[in-house]
Amino acid sequence: DFLPLFLAESREHLAVLAACAERLEQAPRDRDAAARAVRAARTLAGMADTMGFPRTASLCRALAGAVEPLVGSLGPDAVEALEACRGAVAGSLEAIGSTGRERLQPAALIARLAGLMPAAEPAAQEAAAPPAGTPAEPGDGVDAAGRVVRALLVEAGGSPLALPLDRVQRALSLDRETVRSVVGGRVLVLRDESLPLLDLAGAVGLAPSGSARRAVVVQADRPVAVAVDRLLGQRDLAATPLPSRGRGAALTDAAVLEDGRIALLVDCDALAPGVRSSTTTLVQPPASHVDAGAPPLELAALAH
Repeated sequence: DFLPLFLAESREHLAVLAACAERLEQAPRDRDAAARAVRAARTLAGMADTMGFPRTASLCRALAGAVEPLVGSLGPDAVEALEACRGAVAGSLEAIGSTGRERLQPAALIARLAGLMPAAEPAAQEAAAPPAGTPAEPGDGVDAAGRVVRALLVEAGGSPLALPLDRVQRALSLDRETVRSVVGGRVLVLRDESLPLLDLAGAVGLAPSGSARRAVVVQADRPVAVAVDRLLGQRDLAATPLPSRGRGAALTDAAVLEDGRIALLVDCDALAPGVRSSTTTLVQPPASHVDAGAPPLELAALAH
């Protein structure tokens, strides 16, 4: 029976987290303390996964994913969130030791962590869901709050974003297509139409991408092309709605990825109002500007 060993080692890592939180409260720029906290959280996540406690693992992964980008600059909110997560994990370990089950509701804490991350601003998140497939426990409210969304996961501006798959029409390589600057923005010139081209990161309030190599055509009230850095493939995401008062203009839900990062779900309908109508009328798509031998990337090839 490995449970006693798991509990003993987990408590040691919790002690490390407590010491790091105390140190960071006094010296927020202490990079070593923050890095040790990240390592402890990741170790806890791996141990909890191995022992079959996915909620504890999910919270620890989210903690590591939120603290790592802030190493060297943790503010009071981040330190308080770290300590809150440590306390929640400690409570979960006590429940595991006495009942064999993790009595943990990580959604609000995971969302609190997401709100600390630069990639999540200004959409402070107050709710999130555990990974897909995590069994619900009686009274935890997860089933009522969360939903599974089939999405195309992309990276834009260095952050993971999710586009609802039922809104995705096709994916293209920008290296193979003609992009023109016009009054009101940019257009992507295709064989049969010209579409407004938005930088997805900038459109949802993140730092604009400087290395977009792909475009995804999504259906809003009209088709719109969004430029992204990379296509990460299709995912079934356990997503939970962001609260309306903290929600960004084009962001609706949050989901925790396997690596602990927070992916934000894009509201495609909210993209269209930022596009001037002139961008779809100033350029007509002459066939000579399209490489007929360069077919669009098929979404089927992106499935994981």
